[in-house]
Parts: sequence; C-alpha cells; structure tokens
Amino acid sequence: FALPNAKLVSSNSLKLYPNPIDGNNQLTVELASANVKVAIYNAIGQKMMEKVATGNVAKFDVSSLQKGLYFVKLSDGTTQKFLK
Repeated sequence: FALPNAKLVSSNSLKLYPNPIDGNNQLTVELASANVKVAIYNAIGQKMMEKVATGNVAKFDVSSLQKGLYFVKLSDGTTQKFLK
C-alpha cells in the first residue's frame, strides 16, 4: 500500500549517530515513524544488514563491517550515509 503523504518524507525523518562510528561499533538510527524496515548498504549497493526498527529506534552492531562509507536506507526510500 502507498501512504498518501509519502512524498513529504524528508531526510529529517532519519537521524544516525554516532557518525562516524566510534569504538563502540554501535549505530543508532532514530526514525520519525515506528516499525520501519531499515537496511545498511555498502558503497557498491550490496545489502549488509537489515532489520525492522523497534518503535522509532533501530540499533546495529557494525563491528563486522569494514571501514568505509555506508548508506542507511528506509523502506520508504529515505537514505542517509555514514562512515565507519
């Protein structure tokens, strides 16, 4: 199904921290909507991780990822980059 206001979603609906990732290797994704599917992709577009947010927050253990540029993409198409 399509949400009638889907086009109004801005990058403000997605907050990532810490960015770049610190020594804890924990990425926290804060969302404007609850229970959204959140995926992490590498710089060449391969999906590395995916989960459904618990409420408005998704936490990822990114210790298995190599240093580099990654993208967090929501199921509505909103995307934001982060560095590890």
